[in-house]
Amino acid sequence: MVVGRITDVHPWKVPKSAAPRYRTSEHSASWQEAVLQVQSVLKGPKLKRNKIVLRFPLSRDVAWVSAPKFEAGQQGVFILQKDEVSGAPATSGASKADVYTCLKPGDWLPMTEEARVRSLLKK
Repeated sequence: MVVGRITDVHPWKVPKSAAPRYRTSEHSASWQEAVLQVQSVLKGPKLKRNKIVLRFPLSRDVAWVSAPKFEAGQQGVFILQKDEVSGAPATSGASKADVYTCLKPGDWLPMTEEARVRSLLKK
């Protein structure tokens, strides 16, 4: 669980190595990648980097309609899960890094909730 700000959002291109596992259907997620600048870790292991990749579905299909949608400049509390849904749980390129998701409605909370979350974690 981290506090952070989305600095960039772009469509995710399925890497060739993941293409055989990536299935498209009428419920396809239209995956996007957001760069999350982590300001502080509230709970969980300390991250190796202060910027992480957060993958999310842009689709408004019934399968994804309640998943949070992110945009550049958005801040808040992010409850992160390692990506096990999109088909490629790591970034591509020379420096492989884990990818995270926030797929449930409560996995992202606005900054107005940060103090409440911090107080609940102390209990």
